[in-house]
Amino acid sequence: YDGCNVKVSVDGGVTWALLPPARGYDQSVNTFPMCIPGEQAFSGHQNNTAFMRDCFGLEEYIGMDIHVGFFWGNDSSVNYPGWYIKWLKIGSSDSSPVEDASWGNIKALYR
Repeated sequence: YDGCNVKVSVDGGVTWALLPPARGYDQSVNTFPMCIPGEQAFSGHQNNTAFMRDCFGLEEYIGMDIHVGFFWGNDSSVNYPGWYIKWLKIGSSDSSPVEDASWGNIKALYR
């Protein structure tokens, strides 16, 4: 069914590695959805009316230029309300690994 997972790339997006959340993904999606067939993902299927929060550890990438990607897959044969991201924060409570000057450019991509 529908789902999304998070991946990280250290080579400018040529290759991507699955980034596991602290609590783990809630299921493996079936083989139908393009982009994430058979992969671990957040499906929202277990509790499709509530938003869930989770964290991803990026400590091993400190000091590196990385890309973080959200990879979606959907199965149009299923009639559910959809899959959404409500919040996104990159950083920590005491600092942020992204240069302040780039935040405006990043936010502009999602308006």
